[in-house]
Amino acid sequence: MEYPPLGIDERLSAYLVRQFSNIESKLLLLTMAEKVPAMVDKPTNGKVYYFSDQTPADNGHVWITKPGLWLYKILTAGDFEVSSTYKIITPGTTDFTLIGSTDSIQGTNFTATGVGAGTGTASTWVNLG
Repeated sequence: MEYPPLGIDERLSAYLVRQFSNIESKLLLLTMAEKVPAMVDKPTNGKVYYFSDQTPADNGHVWITKPGLWLYKILTAGDFEVSSTYKIITPGTTDFTLIGSTDSIQGTNFTATGVGAGTGTASTWVNLG
């Protein structure tokens, strides 16, 4: 990365370096991302995907709400974020009904009302911009 010439305000220089670093990071993610037009049948945990448009609803949940880079994540109970939407992957010992789900069945979509406990896992999509 090229840095601004000497004599420019240090705060401005630091700001510009941060902004260009963010742009470089997003460009790198975009080149590494798998470009897909619609929801992926079997996404890979930790992989970044580029969606060109909003995806169709899945049992009432719209996972991809806008075009851009999205990270697919699988989390274990205890790591869920309140108000985030998830799909149960493995129920394990987790009682998902205690954290917003209608049941604890694999494939059920829910919005977390708590972080959860136990060995259950659920997936979500995170927008990276």
